[in-house]
Amino acid sequence: MTVFMILTIDWLVPFLKWDINTCGTEKISYPVSDLWLPDIEIKELMDEDKSQSIPYLQINYTGGLHLVKVKRIPVSCQLNIYRFPFDVQECSITFLSLIHEEDEMILTSKSVEFSTNSSVDSDSGWKLEDLTKCNFTYNLTSIRSFSCQQYNLTLSREASLYVVNLLVPSCFLSLLDLCSFILPPQNMDRSAFKMTLILGYTVFLIITNDILPKSVSPTPLINVFFSLSLGLMVASLLETMLIVNLSNFPNKYPKVPRWVHVLILDFLGRLLFISHKCPDAQVEVVLNSNAKGNPDITAMMPSLTGEKDEREGSAVVNELKKVAQDLLTIRLRVEEHLRPKQAEIEWNLIANVIDRFLFLIYILFVIASYITIIVLWSSS
Repeated sequence: MTVFMILTIDWLVPFLKWDINTCGTEKISYPVSDLWLPDIEIKELMDEDKSQSIPYLQINYTGGLHLVKVKRIPVSCQLNIYRFPFDVQECSITFLSLIHEEDEMILTSKSVEFSTNSSVDSDSGWKLEDLTKCNFTYNLTSIRSFSCQQYNLTLSREASLYVVNLLVPSCFLSLLDLCSFILPPQNMDRSAFKMTLILGYTVFLIITNDILPKSVSPTPLINVFFSLSLGLMVASLLETMLIVNLSNFPNKYPKVPRWVHVLILDFLGRLLFISHKCPDAQVEVVLNSNAKGNPDITAMMPSLTGEKDEREGSAVVNELKKVAQDLLTIRLRVEEHLRPKQAEIEWNLIANVIDRFLFLIYILFVIASYITIIVLWSSS
């Protein structure tokens, strides 16, 4: 953190007094290089102080010296970005002397006033909430101690930029993924749409990676939020792949097991208000088990007399037997053709039930996850 400050230092030198009636002035400017200056350092300083120094100070007729320093210095501040971008940080700036011990020099502060003038740069993304001071003794060793003056700054991050650039687009993409369940599962467009959405969200995370804070521990909640959103999109895509597979390729699966029919169509279907009645796709034919494979056509024919009539009757019977055999074959083929259609309808119904059930689970999980993250953001 870079701090810009105007530091004023006042101290008293008794032998620099004069009579204003004799000298005719109350204060004078004097070169800094010709006088003793208090050795005051900043404990949190991270780099060399390259601030421009003012070559003069003021001396009052009472012996008081007034020195003004304009400083722009980088200082260290331990940040806790767990609640980024809604985090509030507390940083301190400590002034002390490492040469003059506490019995030689005591640092005190005249006043510390918090106002709009004590603020941070508007482009820095921070807002100064509070400014306090405290005095304490810094014990370097058991026999050496130094007087310290500490200023505590309470800074809050301007979250509007991150909300607009990070959270709002992520929420819109998650909402778009949620609305994609409106697309029919029998159509391949839902899978393609979700894959495009995941690709777009991945590109979004790569672009915004430079805006996110670099922290190992603890992991910021916003990173958890992004990972959770991406994970939900991937889970949604996997669910869509399952539903599309069941809807478009039911012939790959055998007849629906009884327990699947009871659990999904009867139980879940009723809970989700999905009708599981299948239209009749199979003609049921019941044959007499005592009858022969081919009916006795001769019993249906009237009794014929004569050799000629007998030959004609035999030809008719043979022809009717062939017709009966052909009809039996056609019936078996029709049953074989209608049977997979029945299974296909049942698998489509199962796909619809699973799709709606997982959609409700998805909505509940999204709502619970977002509420949890919002509570953690607001309560931490």
